Amino acid sequence: VPGDPKAEGAKTREDLGQLRLLEQVFRHAAIGMALVTTEGRFLEVNTALCRTLGRDEATLRLLGLREVIHPDDLAEILELLEEMVAGGRKAFERERRYIHGDGHVIWAQVAVNCLRNDGQCRFIVQIVAISEAHRQRQMLAEQEEHYRQLAENAADVVCRLDLEGRIIWLSPSVELSLGWRPEQLLNQGLEAIIDPLDQPKLLELQDRN
Repeated sequence: VPGDPKAEGAKTREDLGQLRLLEQVFRHAAIGMALVTTEGRFLEVNTALCRTLGRDEATLRLLGLREVIHPDDLAEILELLEEMVAGGRKAFERERRYIHGDGHVIWAQVAVNCLRNDGQCRFIVQIVAISEAHRQRQMLAEQEEHYRQLAENAADVVCRLDLEGRIIWLSPSVELSLGWRPEQLLNQGLEAIIDPLDQPKLLELQDRN
């Protein structure tokens, strides 16, 4: 009933309960979360973010966002934030570097959304540490490059097949050895370069694998 003090009081208590619940969700979230001003000042930070960045809440509030982003990544992040303030972008995600409290560099996946209320813009920032995953991807890329270099410079013919047995990569040595340019054999089966007399053996080996 409009104007009913009891009903309005119940609604107020319900709203307060929801706010407290949201605050608890924010504080105890498993990933780092923060509410940040357009100037880069931390208004709210949760425990996970403090742990990820190696700083307590009071320190983060004093430093601000600029001081925890790696200097080489700062200009790009600031440009993206400016686009959000101007209304040209609603959100963004990036894998970028941050500075831990003890000075070492960490890689993190950051997602930023813009919260607008009464014409005022605030950034909701979520940060997940991915240093180990990034290190493993980098090692894998380096290993792939190493073996690619070996294959491209090998005298023997080296190839990669997809799950259907089609050629998806051939070393340049195939031209010298067999007279085919690598691109001529892409998406073909190995039977294209195997002597017909040897193809039954090839099929037998493929069936085993």
